[in-house]
Amino acid sequence: MALTDKGEVQMMLRQKDVLDPALTRREISGLRARVQAAEIMDEERQKFIAYQYLCRLAEAKDWIERCIDENIPVSVNEFENTLRNGVLLAKLSNAFAKEVVPLKRIYDIDQAKYEIFHPETVDLYDQKNMPKVIYCIHAVALYCYKLGKTPAITSFTGKISFTDEEILEKTVELKSRGLKMPMFNRIGGILTKEIKVDDETFFKAIVAVNRAIDDEDAPQTVVAMNHIAARLVDIDPDYADYYQEKLFIAKNDKASQAAIDTTGDTNELTEDDYFRTNLKHNEIQNVVSEVNEERKDFEMNMALQAVIDSIEEGDLLNALKNPLLMFSAIDPSIIHIYRNHLKALKAKRDQEDTEISYDDIQLTIKNANEEMKRMNYQQSVLQILNNLLDSNPVNCSKLKECLENEYFEFTNLDVAYIEQYSIVMRRGRLEKVVINGYGEEGLLTSDEIQQLINQANLLRELNNALDCDPVDNVKLEKCLRSDTFALHDVEFEWLGVYSICLKRRRVEKMKIYGNGNKSFLYLDEIQRLILQTNWLIILNKAIDENPSDQSKISECLLSEYMDVEDVRSENIMQYTIMFKLLKNEKAAISDDADEIMLTIKDIQVIVSRENALLTLDRSIRAEPIEISKVRESLRSKVLNLLNLRMEIASFYTVLLKEERDSKDHDEILRENDIQSCIDEANVLIDLNNCLAEDPVNTTKLKGYLDDHILRLSDVNMDNMILYTSSLVAERKQKMNAFTDSNKNLLSKSEVNRVIYSSNIIAAINEGLDYYPSNQEQFNIWLQDKTLAFNGLQLSLVTLYVKTLQEMREEKSPAGEKFLDFIDIQNSVTRGNEIHDLNVSLVRFVAKVNSMIEAEDQGGLLVALQSPILSLVGVSDGLIADYFAALKTAKDERSAGNGKDWVKHETEITNYIYYNLSSEEFAYDTPEDYASNGKFLTKIEIEQLIISITERYNLYEKQIPRIIAIQALARGYLARKMIKQRKYELKRLLPAVVKLQKLRSHIVTSIRANLKLEKDLGSMDVKIGLLVKNRITLQDVVHQNRALKKINKDVSNVKGIDVMIKEKTSQLEGYQSLFYLLQTEPKYLAKLIFEMPQSRSNRFVEAAILTIFNYAANSREEFLLIKLFNTALQEEILHRVNSIEDIIENIPLVVKLAIQFNRGSRSQNCLKEIFGAAIQPIINSKEDYNLDPSNIYKEWLHHLESISGEASQLPHNINTAQALKYPEVKKKLADCIARLKVVISNIVTAIAPAAEKLPYALRCVAMTLRKCLEKKFPNDKDIALKRIAVNNKFGNETPYLSPLDDVISESFEKLRIFFNEVSTVEEPGERFQLDQYSEYAMLRKATIYISIREICNIHKLVVDFENEIAPNVDDPLREVLSDLGTPLSETELIELPASTNDPIAVEAVIEDLAKTEVCLTLTTRFDLKGDNKTSDVSSLFNGTKKLIEDVVRVQKGSSLADVLDTHLSVPESEKYRGIISSRASKVALISQVTQSQESASPGTKIEKEVSLEKAKFKIKEGLQALEEKGLTSSKDGYAIMLREIAKDILNRRLYRKNRKIEILKLREAQVALDTKTDDYVEQMDYYNKYIKTCIENMAMSNKKKKDKKTALKFTAARLQEKSIVLSITGLQPQQYKNVVIEIAPTDDPSKFKMHAKMVTTTMDSILLDFEHLLELQYE
Repeated sequence: MALTDKGEVQMMLRQKDVLDPALTRREISGLRARVQAAEIMDEERQKFIAYQYLCRLAEAKDWIERCIDENIPVSVNEFENTLRNGVLLAKLSNAFAKEVVPLKRIYDIDQAKYEIFHPETVDLYDQKNMPKVIYCIHAVALYCYKLGKTPAITSFTGKISFTDEEILEKTVELKSRGLKMPMFNRIGGILTKEIKVDDETFFKAIVAVNRAIDDEDAPQTVVAMNHIAARLVDIDPDYADYYQEKLFIAKNDKASQAAIDTTGDTNELTEDDYFRTNLKHNEIQNVVSEVNEERKDFEMNMALQAVIDSIEEGDLLNALKNPLLMFSAIDPSIIHIYRNHLKALKAKRDQEDTEISYDDIQLTIKNANEEMKRMNYQQSVLQILNNLLDSNPVNCSKLKECLENEYFEFTNLDVAYIEQYSIVMRRGRLEKVVINGYGEEGLLTSDEIQQLINQANLLRELNNALDCDPVDNVKLEKCLRSDTFALHDVEFEWLGVYSICLKRRRVEKMKIYGNGNKSFLYLDEIQRLILQTNWLIILNKAIDENPSDQSKISECLLSEYMDVEDVRSENIMQYTIMFKLLKNEKAAISDDADEIMLTIKDIQVIVSRENALLTLDRSIRAEPIEISKVRESLRSKVLNLLNLRMEIASFYTVLLKEERDSKDHDEILRENDIQSCIDEANVLIDLNNCLAEDPVNTTKLKGYLDDHILRLSDVNMDNMILYTSSLVAERKQKMNAFTDSNKNLLSKSEVNRVIYSSNIIAAINEGLDYYPSNQEQFNIWLQDKTLAFNGLQLSLVTLYVKTLQEMREEKSPAGEKFLDFIDIQNSVTRGNEIHDLNVSLVRFVAKVNSMIEAEDQGGLLVALQSPILSLVGVSDGLIADYFAALKTAKDERSAGNGKDWVKHETEITNYIYYNLSSEEFAYDTPEDYASNGKFLTKIEIEQLIISITERYNLYEKQIPRIIAIQALARGYLARKMIKQRKYELKRLLPAVVKLQKLRSHIVTSIRANLKLEKDLGSMDVKIGLLVKNRITLQDVVHQNRALKKINKDVSNVKGIDVMIKEKTSQLEGYQSLFYLLQTEPKYLAKLIFEMPQSRSNRFVEAAILTIFNYAANSREEFLLIKLFNTALQEEILHRVNSIEDIIENIPLVVKLAIQFNRGSRSQNCLKEIFGAAIQPIINSKEDYNLDPSNIYKEWLHHLESISGEASQLPHNINTAQALKYPEVKKKLADCIARLKVVISNIVTAIAPAAEKLPYALRCVAMTLRKCLEKKFPNDKDIALKRIAVNNKFGNETPYLSPLDDVISESFEKLRIFFNEVSTVEEPGERFQLDQYSEYAMLRKATIYISIREICNIHKLVVDFENEIAPNVDDPLREVLSDLGTPLSETELIELPASTNDPIAVEAVIEDLAKTEVCLTLTTRFDLKGDNKTSDVSSLFNGTKKLIEDVVRVQKGSSLADVLDTHLSVPESEKYRGIISSRASKVALISQVTQSQESASPGTKIEKEVSLEKAKFKIKEGLQALEEKGLTSSKDGYAIMLREIAKDILNRRLYRKNRKIEILKLREAQVALDTKTDDYVEQMDYYNKYIKTCIENMAMSNKKKKDKKTALKFTAARLQEKSIVLSITGLQPQQYKNVVIEIAPTDDPSKFKMHAKMVTTTMDSILLDFEHLLELQYE
C-alpha cells in the first residue's frame, strides 16, 4: 500500500475490532504491515532530513568559528537561537568585509551587497525560516572561499553523529514549521551561473589550476579549483590529495600525447596550443566528478564493512544508521533481532563462501521487521487477555474467545470450567504484576497460560479428593507430588496431618462461600497451609521434647506462615509455660496425639492472654505507671474480667500495684488476682461515694467497713460516729486537694489509718478524766506516728492536758464534749505558744534581775522596754530611779537557800518552774525543787515602775501651752513665705512668655536653616554643573529664585490668625493626633515601613523632625530615639532576610539617625576624636603614594628635572617592572612606614572614643545589633566583621604585605570599638523617662508645625490607617474618627476679603499654607489601664486644683473648717478674680506662641463654677475619694494636703528648670542666627554671580552686534519653532499675517516684544529674561 493510503488503513483498523471474525488474521496483519511500512518510511525520511540539516548547522557553526577566530560556546541545536541577535553575523561580515562592516558599527549592519543569498529579517530574528538563513550562510561561505577571503566550509555529512533525542527534536521542529528544506547541494551550480566572469579571467583561473597541479601542491590545487573564476563545482577539500593525484596523471597523459602529436612552429603559443598539454575546464570537472564518485563508493564500502564487523560485537545500531548507507525502516528497539538475523546471514554466506551485499542486509532488516510484526500481533492478543484478567470480575465469555483463538493451541482446556480458569489465571496475573509491575514483564505469556490451565485442572482434582469422606489421601498425595503445583517443603510422612489441616480449611471456606468456585483451595493457600502445618508440628515437638529451647519456639511462633498475631519475643518463656500446661491438660483428657497437639487457635488464645497479663504487669511496674496500657490490658477480651469500671482505672492501678509488690519478682498477677483487686476497688469506690453523700448513710457505711472483701482491721462499732466524721473529713480533704475524681478517693490503707487514729482519739478523750494517773499512756497516745501531731514536746504533756481540758470546757456549753483530731492539734499548738510566751517572759524577768545585780542601767533600760514584759510608761530619763528602787527591793529580800530554781505564775497551769543556771523549764514540780528567795517577779517589777513613773507625769499637763507657742512661731514663718511667693508670682508671666517665644523662634530658625542648607547645597551642585556645561543657565536661575523665596519666608510666621475661625476647634483633634504620633512610635514606624521607598524618604525628611520638634529638649530626643529603634526593629523583622541585606542596603532609619546627628551635634566629637591624628597629616607635605608605577614616574620626572635632559629609562612600565628599581623600593618602604604610623595614630584615636559619639547614634547601633542577633542567632559576629574588614594585601599586592600586621592589629581594635559603640544604656535610663513621665510633666509639650504639614500628615495617616492601626479599638482610630475626613489647606485658611484674582488667591494660599502654629499636645487617653483608674485620677487632680484656689480665699484650722465656713461677698469676688487672672495668662501665652490649647475639663469648670459651687464639688470629690480609700476625713485629708504641698515645691523646681532652659535656648538662638547670616552671605554671593553671568551673556551678544537691532518673525515661523503655541481669536492659517518684533532694552536682562497684524499694532509687553529661563525650566 502506498504511503498516501496510511490514513485509510488506520480508519479500517479503528472500525474493526482486533478479534472481529469478519476481519481475518491475514487481513489484519496485512493492513498493519502496510501502515507500519508507510509510517516507518515517512519517519526515516524525516529523520534523514533532520540529520542533513543538523550537519549543515554544524558546518556553518564550524566555518563561522574559524572565520571570526572565536569559539561559539553553544550546542548545534542552540546555534540557531544564537544567530538571532545578529552579532555573530556582524562579526562574520567584518571578517571578510571590514570596510563595509567596521567593528564600531557591528550592531548596525547593512548587507544589501549580497543580493543572491539574502535571508529576510523575520527569518532570522523571529526564526520563521532558519533553514534559509543557514542556506545563505553556506552560500556566502562558498562565495567568500572562492574569492579567497575565508577558509572553505567543511562537510560533516557522515562524519558527525547526533543522539536520537537531538534528531527527534529537530525533526519535530522542522515538521511543526512546515518549511521546505533548501537544496544545499545546488549552491555551487547556482553561484557558477549567477556570477559573470570574462573569458580572460576564466582562462587565467584554469591556468592557475594547471600550475598548481604541476607544483604537486594538493591544498593549493584545491584553492585554485575553488576560485570563483574557475567555475568548478562539487569540490570537497577532504579529497585534495586524490584530486591532485588523478589530475597530475591526467595532465601527464595529455602532455605525453601532445608531445607525440606536436609538429610545426611553436613560436606563437595560442590558447588551443596551451590546452594541448594542459587540462581544460571540462576535463578538470570530469576528474573531480570521477574522484567524488570513487570516494563515495569507497566510503560506502567502508560503512558496509563496518556493519559486517559489528554483527558479532560492536555498535551495530550506529553502523546501520550511517547516513551513507541509507538503510530504510530501521527500528532501534529491535536491534537484537537484527543482530540475530545478521548472524544467521553471515553464517550462511560463510558456508557459501560469498560476500554479504548491501541488498542482503536490507532484506535481512525487512525480514526482522516482519518477524517483529508477527510478535507484535501475538503480543496484542496476549495484552487483551491480560487486560481481561485485570478486570474484576473477569469477562469469561471474552476470555473463552481468547483461549479458543486459532492462533493459540492450548491443551487440556475444558471450557466448562472457564470460571475456575479465570480465577487461577487472574491469581497468576496478579502474582506476576506484584513482582514485575504492570509493564511488559508483568504480562502472562502463552506458556504461562498453558501452565495455569494445567494447574486449574489439578486443583479441581485436589479439592474433590478433600471433599471425600474420609479424605482420599492417595489422590491427595498424587496432587501434592505433581510438578504442576511445584510445592516445596512437603513432608509426606506428615500426610495425615496435611489432610486434616487442608480438610479443615476447605470446610471453613465452604461455610463462608458455599459449594462454589470461591470455596476452592488454590495453590497459594495449599502451599501456605503446608508450611503452616510444618511449623505447627515443629512447635509441638519443641514444647514436648525441649521446652527450654526458647529460640526454636520463638522461631516457630514468629514464622510468617503461623498466622499468630502479636507474638512478642520478650514473652516467649511465659508462652512456653502456658503451652506446656495446656498440653498437659489435653493429655489428661485424651490419648490421641492429634487431639493433644496444639492448634493455631490454642496458640493464639495463649499468646493474646499472656500478652495482656504481661503488659499489665510491666505497666504497673513502670516508673511512672503507664495508665493507658493498664486500661488497655484490663479491657482485653481474653482476660474476661467482671465488674469493670474503666472510669476508675487509675484507682484499679493503685490496688494492682500494691498486690504486685506483695508477690515475688518473677511471679505475675493472674486473672483471679486482678479480679480480686477490681472487686476491692469497687467496694472502696462505693465507700467513698457513701462518704460524699450529705448526710452519710451510716448503715451502708457500717456494711462497707464490715465487708469481707476489704478485710479492715480493729473496727470497733462503738466508735462508728467518730469513724464517720473522720472518714468524711479525710474524704473532703482529699477532694479539696485533688480535682481528679480518681485521685481524691480514700484507699484501703487510708481507711485503716483513719480507723486506727480514731481509736486513739477516742482513748485520749476518755483518758482526760484520769490524768495524771495515766500519764505514761497519755505520752504513748500523743506520740503515736499515725496521728503525728505537729510541734509535740514530751516535756509539755501536762501543759497539753490543761489546754485539752480547757478546750473541752469551752465546747461544753454547745453540748459538744468530744475532742477530734483538729481540736487536739490546736491544743498542742496553743500549749506550745503559751510555753514560748512563758519562757520569754521568765527569761526577760531573769535578765532584769541579772542587770540589777550587775548594776548595768543601760541593759536594765533595754530589758524594761522590751515588748515582751509589756511594761507601760517606762521613761529613759528615769532609769536611775528605776534601778535604785529595784536594787533596794532585791537587797531587802532574804538570800534563801541558794538554789537556782524559781517559780513564776502563769495564766494556765498556774506555775512554771525555771532553773537559772541550766535554763530548764518544767510544769510539774521538779524533784530537787527549792526556790531562790532573791528573785523579783514581773508583778513586783511592774509595781515599782508604775509608782516611780506617776511622779514625773506633770509635764503632760503643760503640752497645750507649748503647742500654742509653736503655732504662733509657725504662723509668722508661713506669712513671711507667702509674701515672698507673691513677689515671685509677679515675675512668672513674663518668664513664661519669654520661654514660649524662644521655643517658637528656635524651631522656626532650625526649619529655615535646614531648608536653606539643602537648597544651597543644590545650588553648589548646579553652579558646578553650569561651569562644566552640564546644565543651562535657566536651571541655576530657577534654583536662585527658590533660595530668595525661602529667605523671604523665614520670617513669615503669622500664627493661628490665618485660620478660619470655625476651624480652630479642629486643632484640638490635631493636638491629640500629634500627641499619639509623638508618644507611640509604633504608628510612625509602621507608616515608614508601609509607604513606598521614594515617598517614605520625602516624608521622613519633611515630617518626622517637625513632629519631634527637632529634638529641642530631652523629652523629644528620647521620643525620637524610641521611634528610630521601633522603626529599625520593624524593618529588620519584615525586610531583612540576611545580614548581607542590612550591610548592602542601609535602612532608611539609620540614614535618618545619621542625618539627625550631623552638624553641631557631632562636629565637636569628631573634631575631638580625629583632630590630633588628622592635623599632622594635613600640615605635612609627605606623599603617601603606594603605586610603584606612579612612584617610578615621579622619580623619573625628578631625574629629568635635575639633568634637564630626557632620561633613557622607559617611561611606561608596569608594577612588576617598577619594583625592580632600588629607588622605587626604598621610596615605597618609606611611604609604608609613614602610613603605618598614621594608621596606628588614627586607630589609637578611634579605639577609646566610643563614649564621645552622640548617644542617639550609639543607641541605634545597639538596637541594630540586638535585632540582628535575635533574627540571626547563628551569625552574631558577621556584621561586625563586615564593618571592620580584615582584608590583607599578601595575595593580591605582595609589595604591600608589610601593612598586613598593622591591619590585623587595627582590625581587632576596631572590632572592640564597634562592640563598645553598640553597647549603651537604654533611652529610659539615659533620660530618666518612661511611659508614665508624660503624666508627671509640669507643663504640656508643644510643637511648631505649618498648616500644610498638618494637612499632609493627617491625609497620610488616614491613607495608611488600616496598616498602622489594624485593631478596631486602637486609640488612633478614635482620634481619626473625631477629626473626620482630612481637610485641605484651603478649607483651613481664611483668605483676605479683598483677594479676588484667582492667580493672586493661589499665591496667597501658597504663602499662608506655610504659616506655622504652635500645638499644645494633649491626650484624651490616660495611663494604660482600666477606665475606672483613669476616672479616679482625673477626680483626684480636679479636686486638688479646686482646693488650691479655695484655700487662697478662705482660712481655717483644717480643710474641713474651710469647707464648712460661710462665704462672704469679698471672698467670692476674690475667687472670681483668681479665675479671671489665670484665664488671661493662658490666653496671653497662647497668643504669644500662636497655639490653640485645648481646655481641660477642669479649666472649663473654673470659668463657670462660683466659690460656693466649687466648695460643693470639693466635698463631693473628697467623699468619692474617701470611698476609694485615697484619702480620709479622720486625718483631715492629710494625703490631699501633702499632694498640694508637693505641687508648691515642684513649682519652684519648675522655675529653676525654666531659667536653665531659657539660657540654653538663648545660646542655641545665637548659633542659629550666626548660621543664618552665613547662609544669607552665601546667597548674596550667588546673586552677584548669576547677575554677572547674565550681563556677560548680554555683553557677548552686544559684541556680536554693534547696534541694538530688533528681530522680526511671523507668528507662523515662531509656531514652527514651538515658541508661539496659539493666538486667541485667530486661525492657524492667519498666523502668516502676524509679525512679531522682539527689541532689546537698556537692561540686558529684559527685552520688549510687540505684535502687528497688517496695519494694526498691538500693545507691547516687557519680558524678563530670568523669568523666562525659570518658566522654561519648569
